[in-house]
Amino acid sequence: MVPPPTPPRPLGPTPPSPPPQVFLDKTWFGPVGAVLDERDGKLREAMAFAKDGGGELDKLQADAEAALRAARADAAAAVADARAKAGAAQAAKLAEVKAAVDKELATALAALDSEKAAALKNLDSQVDKLSADILGRVLPQGVKL
Repeated sequence: MVPPPTPPRPLGPTPPSPPPQVFLDKTWFGPVGAVLDERDGKLREAMAFAKDGGGELDKLQADAEAALRAARADAAAAVADARAKAGAAQAAKLAEVKAAVDKELATALAALDSEKAAALKNLDSQVDKLSADILGRVLPQGVKL
């Protein structure tokens, strides 16, 4: 067997073969470095978002607290208004009931006064009759006063 012919040599100096480092850079370190750079970029974005998100979270929390304070103030105002209305209604009802009781009391006092006057008049007549009866029993018969 005959060995294959060797290719012809170019004229002039031969180009240098790439060093092994260039080969590794192109085939191994380059792609791995690109993956690492991409991962680093994603991590930096996540960290920046976390920092900005924290500020946004604080803002949202402050807004929520302000809304809660406003709602509590509105609720307190509504309760105070309801109490004032209830107090006014209660005072009006109390005045109405008091007027009715005063009127009834005045009627009862007038009835008592009229009954008292009738009882005194009746009592006067009974006193005269009773005293005449007592004098008739105590004094001897023919003595008159």
